Amino acid sequence: GDDDLGFCEIACRPGGTRVVKTLENHSGVNLDRALAGLVLEQAPLPHASGAVPSGWLVIPPRPGRVAAMELVRGEPWIKEMRVAGQPGTQLGRAKKSGDYLVTYVLQGDSEEEVRRRLVALGDTVSASIVMEGT
Repeated sequence: GDDDLGFCEIACRPGGTRVVKTLENHSGVNLDRALAGLVLEQAPLPHASGAVPSGWLVIPPRPGRVAAMELVRGEPWIKEMRVAGQPGTQLGRAKKSGDYLVTYVLQGDSEEEVRRRLVALGDTVSASIVMEGT
């Protein structure tokens, strides 16, 4: 009848922890903005040209208090870094895909260079992390 109520929801969530920023660094396309534009303005996705090989590193939180951690900074190939736990921060285990201790978005001249940088960066930062109370 006239009092019936209908509801419809269509949702989209592009990737977890660093997917949107990595794709933006790689192609210049910010998925969140592009998808909002598609829904709100019904505009086409922007065309990506000049793609740059990119990747992201996520070091998950570890339970305990961060006693020490040495972060790699200042390299031109590091496009973004986020830190959720400085020394002294009390952490628990990850509860969702977006939980992290440290994340990096980086780039390289080739996919292989990005892979090498991801492994080396992950090894360096992970080896420097000292947790207390675990």
